Amino acid sequence: MREIARRARPEDLPDPKVNPHTKDEAPMGAAWPLWVQYALYGALFFGIGAFLVFLGLERWRRATFMLGMTMILLGVIRQYLPDKILGVFSVRSKLFDLTFCTVIGAGMVFLSVSVDALGS
Repeated sequence: MREIARRARPEDLPDPKVNPHTKDEAPMGAAWPLWVQYALYGALFFGIGAFLVFLGLERWRRATFMLGMTMILLGVIRQYLPDKILGVFSVRSKLFDLTFCTVIGAGMVFLSVSVDALGS
């Protein structure tokens, strides 16, 4: 434990689940029912799970496509869900996350659909 954490009172420490790059305004989807927010969050894990299944089955194009689509989904829902739900998936500012995830995801989707199947 760091020295500052030992000396500080717990209520004085920042919440580790809140991204310091995010403004104090509530995100657009904060008013949505909690089950909708968690359903969108669960879709991320479904995409990651599908990616891992395709990867394990050595379906490289499908795995790349799923990971790319999951990255695009992450960039989009980063704009709507609060940081307390997204946790580690909210890395930088919303604009950076949207741009980065969308560009990388779109690149992966493009590569997965443009590469020849090579006889499969």
